[in-house]
Amino acid sequence: MYNVYPSIKKTISNFSTGRYGVISPFDSFETTCKTYPDSIAVVFQKRLFTYRELYDKCMSISQLLDQAGVKANTVVAVSMQRSMEMIASILAIMHRKAVFLLLDINQPKRRLQAIISQSKPECILSCNLAGSIQAVPTGEQTPHVFQTAIAYLGFTSGSTGKPKGVAITEASLANCIHYFPDIFGLQPGDRITSFLNCSFDMFIFETVVSLCRGLTIIMSDREESASPRRMLKLIRDNSVSIGHFVPSTLQMLVNCDPHFESLLTLKKIILAGENLSKTLLCSLFEHLNVDIYNAYGLTETTIYSTFCKLKYGEAPLIGTALPGNQIYILDENNQPVECGKTGHIYISGISLYETRLDTQEDKDLLIYHEKKLYNTGDMGLLHESGDIEFLGRQDRQIKLRGYRIHLSEIEHVAADMAGVDNTVANIYKRPSGESTLCLFYTSKYSLNADDIRKHIGNRLPKYMVPVCYIQIASFDYLSNGKLNCRSPKLERLFKERWS
Repeated sequence: MYNVYPSIKKTISNFSTGRYGVISPFDSFETTCKTYPDSIAVVFQKRLFTYRELYDKCMSISQLLDQAGVKANTVVAVSMQRSMEMIASILAIMHRKAVFLLLDINQPKRRLQAIISQSKPECILSCNLAGSIQAVPTGEQTPHVFQTAIAYLGFTSGSTGKPKGVAITEASLANCIHYFPDIFGLQPGDRITSFLNCSFDMFIFETVVSLCRGLTIIMSDREESASPRRMLKLIRDNSVSIGHFVPSTLQMLVNCDPHFESLLTLKKIILAGENLSKTLLCSLFEHLNVDIYNAYGLTETTIYSTFCKLKYGEAPLIGTALPGNQIYILDENNQPVECGKTGHIYISGISLYETRLDTQEDKDLLIYHEKKLYNTGDMGLLHESGDIEFLGRQDRQIKLRGYRIHLSEIEHVAADMAGVDNTVANIYKRPSGESTLCLFYTSKYSLNADDIRKHIGNRLPKYMVPVCYIQIASFDYLSNGKLNCRSPKLERLFKERWS
């Protein structure tokens, strides 16, 4: 942690105090259920579930948690496939005033074990083939018991080779529930997509936030989430009005439906998770009659921290701060930059995480008069309007299809394989425009790329497993003796491979 100069206050973009009253996230959901009991809450695998049915399922699971002895402020993990039961389990944990942790059961066992070891849940909710929910105690001798009301735990890729977790407060989630629907113009009865992986915090926007405001969730199953054509069919068949996408996913849908015929029901599109290209933005405006929003945030700052309603012909800015948050643009000396200058993006406010499960990672915080500022690792440019333009990463962290990835984590895991010496992971674009993870490595031996792929796949999620593997004789080095991860030679070798 470092101190920040008092003049930092000049860099606030759209300062707002925000509001968090007495209405908790679960109380918001319960109010919605009483107001719209017979409205459709979830559509999944062609089955329709009303708010009354979802609430009843939630209460049933809550009773199960009570019988399992789950206490307030302790962690309950949810380990099940995408389903209505998964959503009901989240709500039931919120009802018990416990902390939910969503586990992607398709991730490698070793990574899941690392997450469970760090989060120390009191029990794990699972669902058998018959659809019955089970609350299985973990036997954890010292489960986490938070002193502050925590809503959920979020995990991201860690630079040390291990996932890193943060605790997000109930107040922060309530702030999102209060403001997001008004910011994005969401109305009860709107139909919103839910195509994202549950380990991705944008999933909480699609589910918890949407349900607290009376929306209908059109939820894909695992197979549908992997197929652009099936996602398009869900949008078309269910007359989806709110599209919530990572830009690269929407680009895949557009490539699959170049005439936009399956997207004509959309009235609003919310994009987040990675950089939005001006080309895609212009194409959307030219083919659809929609409002388009660009959102920006991190797991550490509760889903989204900034938002911008985009206009045709203008750059896809990330906008201004969500009420309750402050955005700072600072230079290398932690001083505010002038408008029109670039700097590092810092976030402060109600949406900032309460604590890290690994306190060693708090090096990303700055402290100013007891206020925490989080270094996002991103670069931004502050416009005269107060809107922020996203300029990319300042380190070895990238986003691929919406997932935040530390390239050093991939390098660390790959280098742990017998026979591998040095490694560099980079992301490049193929001639088709598709972003591709590539691993370069040196070795005394002629190693099989499939063996390296299998080694990484056993320890990291699928989205972190490189597609391309290139063995080279040696790496280039910088004048300070560090390995040159951005050497032009590496990009040239990649282009030769994919030419």
